Amino acid sequence: MIIIFSTLGIFCAVLGGFIAQSKNKNVALWMLTCAIFPILGLIVLLVSQRESSLVDKVSTALRQPGLNPLSDQKKLYDEKKWNALVQYDPEINKIHYSLKPHGQDYVDQLAEAYMAINDKSYLEKIHKAILEKIKQDTENGQEKLRKKLNDPDFITNYIQTHRLMLLKSKIGPIIRLPDDSIIAEVNGSIVKFKTTKDFRGNFNDRTRWDSVTDIQSTLKVFNKYRDHV
Repeated sequence: MIIIFSTLGIFCAVLGGFIAQSKNKNVALWMLTCAIFPILGLIVLLVSQRESSLVDKVSTALRQPGLNPLSDQKKLYDEKKWNALVQYDPEINKIHYSLKPHGQDYVDQLAEAYMAINDKSYLEKIHKAILEKIKQDTENGQEKLRKKLNDPDFITNYIQTHRLMLLKSKIGPIIRLPDDSIIAEVNGSIVKFKTTKDFRGNFNDRTRWDSVTDIQSTLKVFNKYRDHV
């Protein structure tokens, strides 16, 4: 009888562990419960509700105020523990450093979400959630940039702040930078000349250069050369 009860307890404990994991519950606790109360434990576990989904948990973790890179609040995770995980766990190390180029904010999101859930099986799902957030943030940032690059006030202020000169040369509109270098379009390619003297000598240009003054031309010239300024 003892052997039968023990076997039943072990079987129910293992089965309870699988069910608990599928419902995002404490696996160890439910394995112990099902081992002590084999049939009753399984029944209670089967009829119990599933814990909060991964999406809910990750979303909650990502909404924490400590994720703001400009915030002075203390990080909401144990940095020493996280650094140890990064050092000794190859999977965490790989994901950690893959997010680094996108900014520390996203690394913090990974650490906070993972340590809040504390379950290795969710690591890749957390990673995918953060990558989706990076994509959304990038798209939002690009949209804001597009709006700014069509905002005359923003462009005018940028040109003045960075001391750029938009000029009309012999070969077309150019930009002169504060270091006296020239950016111009030559045969369909954007070329940078070290000095004004080099540019003039290359095209035998001795003409007087007037400034680009009207706003539409300013926007057009700036946006043509902005990636090289």
